[in-house]
Amino acid sequence: MPTWQAGRSSAATSATLPRSEGARNRLGPLHSTSPSTSQPSHSLAIMEEEKDEDAFQKKEDTRSSPKELIYVQYSPAEEERYLPAIRQLISKDLSEPYSIYVYRYFLYQWGDLCYMALDPSFPSPSLIGIIICKLEPHRSGTFRGYIAMLAVASAHRNRGIATSLVRRAIDAMAARDADEIVLETEVSNTASLKLYERLGFLRSKRLHRYYLNGNAAFRLILYLKEGTALKRPLGGEGDGGQGVGGVMGQDIRGAYDEALYG
Repeated sequence: MPTWQAGRSSAATSATLPRSEGARNRLGPLHSTSPSTSQPSHSLAIMEEEKDEDAFQKKEDTRSSPKELIYVQYSPAEEERYLPAIRQLISKDLSEPYSIYVYRYFLYQWGDLCYMALDPSFPSPSLIGIIICKLEPHRSGTFRGYIAMLAVASAHRNRGIATSLVRRAIDAMAARDADEIVLETEVSNTASLKLYERLGFLRSKRLHRYYLNGNAAFRLILYLKEGTALKRPLGGEGDGGQGVGGVMGQDIRGAYDEALYG
């Protein structure tokens, strides 16, 4: 059984949003955005995810548990309903929010790789978590997935929501025949490293002065197929150490990541 599937819970509810008939997505070209001056590292949900889960489950908590949440696959047809909430959740700690086109770039092309965690306790389900990914051929010769954004509302952290979102994204990319999945996170962010390494990610490369604040990053990689690492050309991954986000340049990714982890 693959590493990322170990310890999966069957209690959470999964659903796919219905596509509204006749709905259209008028998405403009990707616009560049100004990097944040806050110097941010990779996932809002992760800083507090690493407390001992068994010990946490023994504590009484009057809030709803992860098994009561609804995990929903994003649909571009629901952009008007969910995109404002997605932007608010991800941009909450950024001094300069991203352009709407950055979100549309991912959500329009890879909406089936993006999952939302909804709290059904409100009259209308409230967005409390989101993971946004992409999947495309890489110059190394692999079919590579990339975890671009991961966020969980502060009031709902420490409850395994981020882990559940990452697992769903991994499963979705594996189902689409991905060879590997990558992301970057700060070298000093031990909480983030623990989360992803627990799910089977390995440290692939150290990227010096990767973030705006001058901090280095680790590129983490999860191999989904045996022999994937052997496909790489001699001398590295072939991306010049600039990351794999593509749409977001190094500075923008660094600003985003620091806000998520910082």
